[in-house]
Amino acid sequence: MVASAKVAALTEGVVKAMFLTKMKTALVVIVMILGLEIGIGLMTAISGNAVEAQEDKSKSAPTETAKLVKPGVADDTAKAIVEKAIKAHGGAEKLAKLKVRQEKTETKYDKMSTFTMDSLIQLPDRAKYAARGSNRTFIEVINGDKIWTDADGKPGETTAEQLKHGRELLHENYVVTLAPLLKDKRFKLSPLTEIKVNDRPALGVKVTAKDHADVDLYFDKDTGLLVKSEATRPFDGKDIVMSTVYSEYKEADGLKWPRKRVDYWDEKQVRESEITELKFLDKIDDSEFAKP
Repeated sequence: MVASAKVAALTEGVVKAMFLTKMKTALVVIVMILGLEIGIGLMTAISGNAVEAQEDKSKSAPTETAKLVKPGVADDTAKAIVEKAIKAHGGAEKLAKLKVRQEKTETKYDKMSTFTMDSLIQLPDRAKYAARGSNRTFIEVINGDKIWTDADGKPGETTAEQLKHGRELLHENYVVTLAPLLKDKRFKLSPLTEIKVNDRPALGVKVTAKDHADVDLYFDKDTGLLVKSEATRPFDGKDIVMSTVYSEYKEADGLKWPRKRVDYWDEKQVRESEITELKFLDKIDDSEFAKP
């Protein structure tokens, strides 16, 4: 319900390195989250106009700026919102299945750019994204404190910034699975003021963890389902508000999970994704994350 260069917007999310490659590939966010997924970025000199799309799209995120509720009234209110959300999605046990999963996603960046992305996700710190489209294949792997990419069978350049961005998107992917929020002591929760998402009231919770950007989560006030996640991250010398709006929930094995994600940068839509396949796994073989 929530990552970097040559495949960075793939989950869930292309980052700066890919943005600057000789291919002139443009950066787009992937939730994930996820990244969820993660949502790392993808492309596109392939379509040639992804940058303009990010700058010029007039469609903005269905939201409004939120401010923190006054300190002191925090933890119990935030905890109650998260408890309701966990129950609404099927319970902590069902949500825990998202920690190790396989996804297939159809992603649109504009009318001419559609990509299929296969993702292997092992939260909180491992993911493999493979994107195919326009006769091209891009792969990005984040394996703890390591990252590697591949474009059409050729190794790509990676940077520390790219790794950091990918790890942040994986963190958000982990946060939006909700189950860890009440168990993992790293997370600190505080309530946000109520906003509207898609013209419906939504209750917010700010999730804070050491060494990571804060992640704001918003849940439908009536149903308790996650409708939006948001975090502010540095990119190319400035801070960008990166948000994802979730919809089209379906139930599988007792878990309610959104199948549609729309990603925004500074309230401008950059991509739209649909999860077409979702499988829960017991484990992912280490070889999937190993650099060739």
